[in-house]
Amino acid sequence: MLYGCSLYSLLGVKKAFWALLLVVVLAALTFALGGKFPILASLSSSSDKDLAPTAKVERRTINATIKSAGDVAPAPERQVEIKAEVSAKIRSIKVIIGQKIKKGDLLIELDDKDLLTSKSTADIQVEGTKVSLNRSQRNFERAQKLYDRKLLSQEEYENARSERDSSKNDFDKAQSNLQQVLDQLSKTKILAPIDSTVLTIPVVEGQVAIAAASVNSGTSLMTVADLSKMNISAHINQVDIAKIHLQEKVDIAVDSLPGVKMTGIVYLISPIAVIKNNVKGFTVNIAIQNLDARVRPGMTANVTFPVITLPNALSLPISAIFTEDDDQKVVYIQPVDPKAAAIRKPIEIGVTNFDLAEIKSGVKEGEAVLLTRPSKNKGG
Repeated sequence: MLYGCSLYSLLGVKKAFWALLLVVVLAALTFALGGKFPILASLSSSSDKDLAPTAKVERRTINATIKSAGDVAPAPERQVEIKAEVSAKIRSIKVIIGQKIKKGDLLIELDDKDLLTSKSTADIQVEGTKVSLNRSQRNFERAQKLYDRKLLSQEEYENARSERDSSKNDFDKAQSNLQQVLDQLSKTKILAPIDSTVLTIPVVEGQVAIAAASVNSGTSLMTVADLSKMNISAHINQVDIAKIHLQEKVDIAVDSLPGVKMTGIVYLISPIAVIKNNVKGFTVNIAIQNLDARVRPGMTANVTFPVITLPNALSLPISAIFTEDDDQKVVYIQPVDPKAAAIRKPIEIGVTNFDLAEIKSGVKEGEAVLLTRPSKNKGG
C-alpha cells in the first residue's frame, strides 16, 4: 500500500510539472508574438479592447464585378446530333468516343440488304418501262405519218398518242422509284458532317435504327462537336442583368485547371427570365476566346463580368460596415482612450464588391474603425 501511494504521488508531480511548463511556453510565445494570436493573448490579458481588430479608412482601387458560374459546352452551331435517315440495322460503327474526325469520314454503316433487293426490283421496272416506251413511241411515230396522209382515223391516232404518253409516265415513275432507292442506299453510309470530335455513341452494332421523321424523333446514333469553339452558359440574377452588355469582355477560370486564365465575349443575353435553383434570372452566353486545349465540355467555369473600376476611392473593408434595423450603414470608430467606448457613426456607401465598399460620407481618411461590433457604444 505504501508503494502504491508513492507511485500516485510521483505521477501527480509529473502532471503538475508538464502543466506548468505548458503555461510558461504559451506565455513566452504570447510575449514574443506581441499578442498576434487572440487565443494566446487571452492567457496573459483579460482586456478585449486591446485585441479588437481595426481597419483604416484609406484610398484604394475598387473593382466592382459580377461573378457567376456556368458549364462549358461546345458552341451550339458546331455541335451535331447524328440520326438515321433510313430505318435499318446497324451493321458496323467505325469510330470510338473521343476520336477526332474529318468532314466526310465514314462513321456508321447500316445494313443495306433490303434496299439492294429494292434496287434490283427498281432496275427491272426501269428496263421494262423503257422497252414499253420505245415500242409505244415507234407506234406513235408510225400513226403520226399515217394520220398526216389521211390513212388513219382521228381515234386511232389519239389512241397511239395516249399509249405513248402512258408509257412515258410509267418510265418516269420507274426512274423516280429507282432514284429514291439509290438515295436511301446512300444514307446507309453515315458520314461526318463537320471536322469534329465524337462525344457520345449511344447505340451498338446490331441495334435497329429508326429513321428520323422530325427533329425530335428517330434514333440518335452519335453526337459530334467541334471542340475548338466552346461556350459558357451562365445564369445571372435579375438584379444584375442590366449591368451586363453584349460584346463585353469577361475573365474566365476553370475549377479543373487551377491557374489557367481565359477571356470571353458576351454574345447573347436572353430576353426572357427563367428560374434556376429558385433564382429568377437571365441566361447569358459567353464565347471563350483563348481556349485552353485541356478544357472539356461539362467542366465548371467561373465567369467574372466587369461592372466598374474606381481608382483612388475612399474605402473600407465590407467587414467594417454594419447594417442597422432601418438599413442605415454604420461604423464604429476606435477611440483614442482604450477605456472609452467606440464611437458609432452613420455612413453613406457607394460602389461595393466582395471585399471593399466606397465611402461617400461619414468618416475621414485615416480614421481607424473596428472590424467587430462592440457590445457598448456612445453616439458620435
